[in-house]
Amino acid sequence: MSWYQSGGFSIARDRSKDGAGNGIGFRLSIYLGDGQTRTVELTKTDVQGIKREASKALKEQKEEA
Repeated sequence: MSWYQSGGFSIARDRSKDGAGNGIGFRLSIYLGDGQTRTVELTKTDVQGIKREASKALKEQKEEA
């Protein structure tokens, strides 16, 4: 079973969501298990924020070790 199939997520570029007011579009898919997936539309700013928060959490965890 892959990481995604066991409750993971993916972020993919979604050109159909691009727009003048929205900017660059992305799609976040979260696999919940039992065939259930949730999808969220994101902007480039959202993805950059997720990256920043993930990096911060990993850095804090590394400092604790």
